[in-house]
Amino acid sequence: MFGSSRLQPIEEHDASGELENVYHDIRQVMRVTGVNLNFRTWAAFERSFPLVWAAVRDNAGTYAFEHAADHLRIAAVQGALALPPLQVLSAVPLGESQTYQIGAALALYHYINPKLLLLTAAIRMVLDNDPINGRLSADVRKLPRGVPARMYPMEMVDESTDDPHLKQTFDDMRQTLGVESIHSDYRTLGLWPYYLASAWQRLKPIAASAEYRGLAESLRVQATDLARILPYRVKLARLDLTSVGEDDDDFIRVTRQLEHLLPGLIVNIALLTLDGTSPDLCMDTPFPVPERDEEPA
Repeated sequence: MFGSSRLQPIEEHDASGELENVYHDIRQVMRVTGVNLNFRTWAAFERSFPLVWAAVRDNAGTYAFEHAADHLRIAAVQGALALPPLQVLSAVPLGESQTYQIGAALALYHYINPKLLLLTAAIRMVLDNDPINGRLSADVRKLPRGVPARMYPMEMVDESTDDPHLKQTFDDMRQTLGVESIHSDYRTLGLWPYYLASAWQRLKPIAASAEYRGLAESLRVQATDLARILPYRVKLARLDLTSVGEDDDDFIRVTRQLEHLLPGLIVNIALLTLDGTSPDLCMDTPFPVPERDEEPA
């Protein structure tokens, strides 16, 4: 995991029992085809993780949460427009089908990553004794559960790949980002190794710039502000984690690291999405939710 060999993320195919049920609920509530690294990492805390998910799932299932994530996505794209363009698609020979599939994979992560940052910020805040007390004046209507139509499946290559080209890219990512586990986004884009290698080499110098770091920090701050006005109180404290016999310091450390990494990941996916899509379309949610007039349940 992030600097720790003691706890390792739990892949979806390894989940069983209660964890398998939690993973299924996450896909339904978050409206996504797979379980991202955030959740797979938290799942290593096998007794704490179900408590944490139960504390945030009601907020994650609201229109207010969805719209807050939309706000983060728009801010990321607007900021990315001021950064150098990547021009990866023009540099890598790809067929029409491959280009379409890459675009669909990017749409998956362009959609889910802002939601992950918002959720992670909320969890970190309450564990840092910064309460989220709920703002019921927000839009508490429930989102429709389930995966949106035409969302790309969260297929990923193995982190311990035998492909030497992909292994080199992953090793460079681990060293540059200071992580052991590769984010789901890059493992999915690893289905097209030469595309990912070209994208990563273009992203690295941009990510070292002051403009990029400023944008990432701005997204982190905005996520904290948006989490603070979510509809429902988040009933979670460090004592809940220690009461089930797990290390709350380890959990908050991992959560902070995830919160630190996600804004840059959001910017990277925005830059890659802008490479083949107009800015206006990039600022729209890839998977809009019907604006139904209904009373909250």
